[in-house]
Amino acid sequence: MSATSSIFVSRIKGLPMLDPNGEQVGKVRDVVIQNRSGRRSPKVKGLVVELFAHRRIFFPMERVHSVDANQVIVSGLVNTRRFESREREMLVAAELFDRTVHREGANGAETIFDIAIQRTRSREWSLAEVALREASRRPFQRAHVTIVDWSEVPDFIEAPAPRDADQQVMRLSELKPADVARELHDMDPLLRASVVQAMDDDR
Repeated sequence: MSATSSIFVSRIKGLPMLDPNGEQVGKVRDVVIQNRSGRRSPKVKGLVVELFAHRRIFFPMERVHSVDANQVIVSGLVNTRRFESREREMLVAAELFDRTVHREGANGAETIFDIAIQRTRSREWSLAEVALREASRRPFQRAHVTIVDWSEVPDFIEAPAPRDADQQVMRLSELKPADVARELHDMDPLLRASVVQAMDDDR
């Protein structure tokens, strides 16, 4: 997949996940995303993969080598710990498909039909587009599907994070170390520097 192409989650769901040797590890069941502040596109954190023992695990997108119409190829070891959704994370298929949204300029309420993700030039995966259809269609009526940029859907616009470093430190103090690292990584650089300094002062 090129750095600018995108793929819809409905096409990923159900694909086999293969290791570098071509052995099937499991099947993709969902995609995990997280909204970000600063009007940045929601980040794709990873995949929910069902192993042959019907255990669902989390696999980080950083170790997804390629995605095509037939398979997902990954690298590295697979952590078989059971998947548990973290705070502020969303499951695309389980939580967002069929969600009703209100988009500025639309004639009425719409529902999320599908979501496209893409790999950026920095090799990070993010949400790209949202496929919407009319929420008020009649039974058996084929609804018109509109594909829009992610930024047109209010549900993906993160409320501004507290700018005060002390407030951020208080919020981060309630998280696990791994989650703190992820939060710091996604912060505005200037705010991150202030937060790190405040954390050092509290020691």
